[in-house]
Amino acid sequence: MRKPQLEAALQEAARIAALKEIVLVGSQAVFAHTDEPPMEVLVSEECDVLAKDGSERLSVIESPLGKGSAYHRSTGVFVDAVQPELILLPQGWQSRLKPIRLDTVTVWALDVNDLIISKLNAGRLKDYEFISAMLRTKLAQFDEVVRLIQTFSEPQQQAVLLARLRISAEAMP
Repeated sequence: MRKPQLEAALQEAARIAALKEIVLVGSQAVFAHTDEPPMEVLVSEECDVLAKDGSERLSVIESPLGKGSAYHRSTGVFVDAVQPELILLPQGWQSRLKPIRLDTVTVWALDVNDLIISKLNAGRLKDYEFISAMLRTKLAQFDEVVRLIQTFSEPQQQAVLLARLRISAEAMP
């Protein structure tokens, strides 16, 4: 997905859901932090979002903008409304959101280090590749991700996230 595709999809999602603020929680959040994202961001067709107000109003976008929709078939990209309880983010993530202003919509993009935590929790192959790319390009900082992992109160959760981070870091060329 290229930035113009992302912006158009986000504006359409906000229009359909009648929202003025959306949180961008997937890999496309990287567009808020660089004009030259790595290939691991560009190859994704998916744009993961949630409503800033915590409501479920974005659920209305599933049919018109979701995977397999007419929008997806015509543009090559789709929007996925994520349930907040399905993503793991460290304390204080809201204070690190970066705004992207699009006409009448403000999109709040996750900080890349916070995004890495979410991807570590998911633990899919594509997530490891993404994390490795973020560390390699210095869009995420290994030490900061470790610090954020250490804010979780559950020692087992910390251990799993740290092990996955090491796997991703070792995969770097």
